[in-house]
Amino acid sequence: MIKSENKNIQSFGAFCDKCLKDGSWTLEEDSYWTEPFDYAEMKIIRPSLYDKLSESLLVIIKGDLNYSKLMGDLNWKYDTSFKQALQGFQPTNLLSLRTIKSDICVGLPIGKVEELKKEDLKWMYKGRFGLIQASII
Repeated sequence: MIKSENKNIQSFGAFCDKCLKDGSWTLEEDSYWTEPFDYAEMKIIRPSLYDKLSESLLVIIKGDLNYSKLMGDLNWKYDTSFKQALQGFQPTNLLSLRTIKSDICVGLPIGKVEELKKEDLKWMYKGRFGLIQASII
């Protein structure tokens, strides 16, 4: 981002770099992220990671695959609330960022999926739409 031609993105990149360098933000490496468990199981399977996340003010989870694991890899009804689909996974405030490229999706207004299907039956797989969802405790 720092090398972007866009000044706003450069500025945000510099901010992110500062936060990582001063320890305000951390990146947590753990094999759990690539293991076949959804996040609702973390408290039991990897309590040390869950406890580490619980120390944070905010956890940001990014990407379609991580979203799937966050939702338990279940095809919820599209109007199911984000908080319900977390199935109790709430070590702290959560923010999920993703580009929609799979059929797992929650928190949409009633009728939105039907509206989007009228435009394009494969709207969920093309990466044309993004989703930002939060659960604040």
